[in-house]
Formats: sequence, structure tokens, C-alpha cells
Amino acid sequence: MRPSARRLITPLIFNARAWFTGQLPQLLGAWAQVVGSSAVLPVLVWIVYRLAMPILIERMSA
Repeated sequence: MRPSARRLITPLIFNARAWFTGQLPQLLGAWAQVVGSSAVLPVLVWIVYRLAMPILIERMSA
């Protein structure tokens, strides 16, 4: 099993270590997937929050 399949943080650690030591990154594709999903997920959560909050406030006041 690849290291990136076991833990989501592995590509971040491997590539950070490679960049700090002056080496080439090994798991660049997996790193891009982790960073991309980490950037998109808060936006999706924020959209759901903004859509759900008026409904929740209405139901709480009724």
C-alpha cells in the first residue's frame, strides 16, 4: 500500500520535508489533491451554513 493511501497528511509531510532539505517532492499529485480538497471543503461548508441558517432560525422562533 502506498504511503499516501494510508494517511491523508503523509503527502504534506513528505513534500514539506523534501522542500526543506532541498530535494524534489515525491508525492506531488497526492499533495495537490490534499491541498485542493482542503481548500474546497471549507467553501462548501460555508455555503451549506449560509443556506441552512435562515431555515434554522425560522424553525427556532416558531
